[in-house]
Amino acid sequence: MILMLIFFSNFVNGVVQAVGPQLLEATAYSVGFAAVIGLCSGSFTGRALRVVTLGDRGASPA
Repeated sequence: MILMLIFFSNFVNGVVQAVGPQLLEATAYSVGFAAVIGLCSGSFTGRALRVVTLGDRGASPA
């Protein structure tokens, strides 16, 4: 799901570059695009960190 969201947002960004390049200069568009890409990247990073830290927790006896 997250990977498709990244793909779709990059596709929309490419369409906007081709059809309405003046929209790329708008602050709202830039903030929105950066927020979507940033949240998706943060999700991947968070999942990777969770896997790394859970591996250490599972090996130690409680």
